[in-house]
Amino acid sequence: MNNKVKIVNIRHLVIACALSRSTINTLMKQESFPAPIQILGRAKRWDIGEVEYWMRERIVERNHSKKKCYEYYCLENENRPLRFHSIASLRAEFDLARSTVYDMMKNEGFPYPVQLSARRVGWVESEVIDWHDRKKSKRKT
Repeated sequence: MNNKVKIVNIRHLVIACALSRSTINTLMKQESFPAPIQILGRAKRWDIGEVEYWMRERIVERNHSKKKCYEYYCLENENRPLRFHSIASLRAEFDLARSTVYDMMKNEGFPYPVQLSARRVGWVESEVIDWHDRKKSKRKT
């Protein structure tokens, strides 16, 4: 069993959680995001284990919502690093319009997003990769 604690700074959180600094601060004030560890002076770091637990809770909430949603997150993804993508990063990576992403969710089995805050959603990176791999394997060669 590995008992090492990995701590990360705010820049890492912004990338991994697909949230802005201000949204992270707002969620912390609402006590709905893990609290940082005060290192020295103003330096703050977060336990990545606590942050990933928060991220997994968002996935579970999505999977148990009453909306039409499928359970994409599977045990094979458990050992992959957990990361969310914003709509902007999805659009940049796949060169798609916003409306195309939502059409693919309806018609092509593209993963549904996870509600991260009141006005922010994110897609689980491992689910997007799995969807992309399935699409590649189904194409005609």
